[in-house]
Amino acid sequence: MKFIDSAVFRDHESRFLEGAPGPAAECGLVAHAGRLLAIRLASLLREMGLPPSAGVEFFAGKGNNGADALAAACLLHDAGYRTSVHSTVPFPPPADGEPASEPPRDALFRAVREKGIPCSVRETPEAWASFRPSDGALGAVWVDALLGTGAAGAPRGAVAAAVRVLNDRPAAIPVLAVDIPSGLDPATGAPSPDATVRADLTLCMACPKSCLAAPASRDFAGTVEVAPMPELADPGLPASPAGLDLVGPSDLLPLFPPLPRDSHKGTRGRVLLVGGCPLYPGALVMAADAATRSGAGLVRACTSPAAVAAILARCPEAIARDDLYGELPLSERPSAILCGPGLGRDAEARRIVATLLHETPAPLVLDADALSMLGSKTDALGACTRPLLLTPHAAEAASLLGCTPAGIQRDRPAAAAELARRANATVILKGDGTLIATPGGATLWINLCGNPGMATAGSGDILAGLLAGLLAQGLPAHGAARAAVWIHGTAGDIAARRLGERPIRASDIADALSAAFRSLHRPTA
Repeated sequence: MKFIDSAVFRDHESRFLEGAPGPAAECGLVAHAGRLLAIRLASLLREMGLPPSAGVEFFAGKGNNGADALAAACLLHDAGYRTSVHSTVPFPPPADGEPASEPPRDALFRAVREKGIPCSVRETPEAWASFRPSDGALGAVWVDALLGTGAAGAPRGAVAAAVRVLNDRPAAIPVLAVDIPSGLDPATGAPSPDATVRADLTLCMACPKSCLAAPASRDFAGTVEVAPMPELADPGLPASPAGLDLVGPSDLLPLFPPLPRDSHKGTRGRVLLVGGCPLYPGALVMAADAATRSGAGLVRACTSPAAVAAILARCPEAIARDDLYGELPLSERPSAILCGPGLGRDAEARRIVATLLHETPAPLVLDADALSMLGSKTDALGACTRPLLLTPHAAEAASLLGCTPAGIQRDRPAAAAELARRANATVILKGDGTLIATPGGATLWINLCGNPGMATAGSGDILAGLLAGLLAQGLPAHGAARAAVWIHGTAGDIAARRLGERPIRASDIADALSAAFRSLHRPTA
């Protein structure tokens, strides 16, 4: 899904409303956006394992985002959810004319009052200075709808004070920002000093806004999702010049058609995992766990004695044999091969990697130790005649390209594209804003889900095993890469909502993979 410049999209929305018959069109857009926001908030509470009574607190400003929040508050209230509204602008005066001629926000404010939804109005910084959670803001989720993409300059006055309240929230309460976090520059993604909301999730209406692809926005936007609004869809809108597409469910769903009724393990693909030497047996345990949860029909681990028992204890569905240093079982016709997790870096490990590059009968994923041993010898990858996928982090990518990790981080899109070109491989450049590049591809994809709690040992092994499992099911290399990265990141987000970011283990991410697959089909309308 392509990123659209905020100003371009605002102009497009204005043209849509100008061509629509009467004010009902604007009310319809607000109602639709509010419904999408309400649906996502309800699913977010379910992901956190909380009931409707846990509540949602809406922080609303004067613009369209504020109207969307009021619409969502009314819908959730009607569905039995506890909601409250905190506004930086006052209630509208009594209507003089026909209610239908009112601006959507005024009509919704009246609806909030008529429904008895608790609503506080704080028009000054001093009013926000007295804000305390004990004032009733005990909702499990807070919503930032203070400023939208039409805002200019840093937040001021009551809005700046409301931003500070949002950022001083209890650690267990996530913030969902509507369209963009308040205080983020809608053109550049640069934050306003001391006055930008740090959101855990940003829900963009209709399309991802280009400012959220900027590295400067990453500490503030959190996970980025898109709520589709078909009435505003226009494939003719120009993409942002960054040359990135956002990975998301709408593009991934076609990769997962319904399974035929006569499916069996023989039709679901065979995964071969190679690694788990005596020093690092746990890495292949994590990869095997993810591969068995990917939907692949059969998972076979070629490993050391130290890993066999651990693999079978964690995932008895897998086949694990002590044959890492023997002849690779390529005659068993695997559908995809993963080599690297816990492989080690000795002569035997080098032999295994070389053998696979020359003889693999299926798509090959090189991860972890398999990448580290290559050094800058990307020409060796040319021996592989099957689809090749690499999963480096910044340090591994720097070794492959003969530069420094700092050089990779200075321009991650260029580094990912260059490595894909040199290696003739699909590259997953891991990190905050994981990138997917293909050889000769004009498009790079960026994944904006996941969280810092995923920076833990074994997380990359979960991703690699999931990737191999999706490849084994017949997904094309670029499709498997995008799907694996998004599902992995979404599983990490679900684990964080269940447990908090700090105590996440790789096994928690694996345990959330099934829920992440279900998120591909999350209701959006």
